[in-house]
Amino acid sequence: MSWKIEGKVELVWCSHKFSVFARENADVLARHLGGPVFPGSLNVRTATRRIGEALDSGRPPPDVVIPKADLRGMPGYLGDGRAWRCRLRTDHNGPVRCFLFRREGSRVRPGVVEVLAAERLVDLLGLTQGQAVALEGE
Repeated sequence: MSWKIEGKVELVWCSHKFSVFARENADVLARHLGGPVFPGSLNVRTATRRIGEALDSGRPPPDVVIPKADLRGMPGYLGDGRAWRCRLRTDHNGPVRCFLFRREGSRVRPGVVEVLAAERLVDLLGLTQGQAVALEGE
């Protein structure tokens, strides 16, 4: 199934909690996602405030589900980790293979999604605050 999410890079107002999670679970993420990922995420603000609810309900269906029991440091309110294979594009760069990642029930701000990749996407693509990006499902 093909899908597309458009949004803007959000480099401020980030809690950096995901980087702690990614470091604690580097081995689990690498095993389930097919290789190491940079210990952090790129936040993308979309125009869809309830995008987290759509992703939690399986729209679109995730490519990878990581059982909560496999993940360390997960608060009780979070469920399984879910990942969608995608490509990130900007007006000037891309595509770069990455994953849209969400822990079911995540309290990430409404309309924001997290993107994982093997490298730090901000440096790789020279991303800036508010820059338009598109995520396209593979």
